[in-house]
Amino acid sequence: TLKTKAPYEVILLPLFFISAKLKSTMLQKREHAILYDGRCTLCTTSKRFVETLDWLQRFEWINFFDSAHMPNITCISAEELDDGMAVIDSNGHIHRGFVAWRFILARTPLTFASALPLYLLPIKWLGSWLYGFIARNRKIWFKPLEACDVPTETKVQLSDLACFKGIEKANGFAKAKA
Repeated sequence: TLKTKAPYEVILLPLFFISAKLKSTMLQKREHAILYDGRCTLCTTSKRFVETLDWLQRFEWINFFDSAHMPNITCISAEELDDGMAVIDSNGHIHRGFVAWRFILARTPLTFASALPLYLLPIKWLGSWLYGFIARNRKIWFKPLEACDVPTETKVQLSDLACFKGIEKANGFAKAKA
């Protein structure tokens, strides 16, 4: 008789054919840096939401008002960051606004499938416009965090974070353009 495989075996079977290098890249923890406004209620709520979905721990969250880290991130200005969040991926590419959210959603297990339509042009245009509209008005619509709620400055060195390689690459790209 033919033995049928359990559903999880069928799902996991393709993983056996993926190269070891690709597996290690897929499973690397905290490889992408998310720069967010730690004083914004919407931003910190979004951070908590993504942290619950980030089972693979692929993202390191960095408050862009944290004076311990920001002097070392020269590839993006404080003004640009105040306009919206940014993701610096492990290759040093900077994703801003809607594209950053799309990047995040495409890399978390529960939201991967729902992120795929976000790559279609009409949705990309609408999403970028909507993100910009919300980002411009977030300080009006959402009250800022109270002083006791604002994340405290970190004592961890940026160079100790796994996402530092990507940040270094992005800083290097920015210097080359200048």
